[in-house]
Amino acid sequence: VFEQLHQPAPQYYNNKEVQQLLGVEDKLIRKYRDEGLLGYTKVGDKYWYSSNDIVEFLDRNKHKAFA
Repeated sequence: VFEQLHQPAPQYYNNKEVQQLLGVEDKLIRKYRDEGLLGYTKVGDKYWYSSNDIVEFLDRNKHKAFA
């Protein structure tokens, strides 16, 4: 519990920033969001993605190396 109190707050990214981070189009970000694959926070008409949401998305889609 003590460690959780001292972890840095997650950084938040907007759609454009997530597009750049993942190297994908806006339509694909929307698809990931709509299918529940990428977590998000919605404030008004803006979508925000925490660094934790992005890391969890990448971890769930990770494939181990063969060698």
